[in-house]
Amino acid sequence: MTDEVPEADAVEQSIPAGPVTPDEPAAGTPLEASEADYLEQRTSALPGGGAPAASTDPEANEADLLEQAEPLPDDDDDYPPAGNDEYED
Repeated sequence: MTDEVPEADAVEQSIPAGPVTPDEPAAGTPLEASEADYLEQRTSALPGGGAPAASTDPEANEADLLEQAEPLPDDDDDYPPAGNDEYED
């Protein structure tokens, strides 16, 4: 009789025993804090120091958006006046 191990037994023996550690740590670990620090560093490295924090006041946010908005082109001449039957199909 030989000391050869059947192939199935050899595969089972090659699998390490013990718990498998996950690639990502569980929630609540110090990684979350370091991830927040990393994101803070990345945004502060952007030109202008990153995006400014948005206000919690919706009216202030709307005013900021309206201030930044470009006026729409005046293209009223491209369309016929409403109610003009001459242009209806």
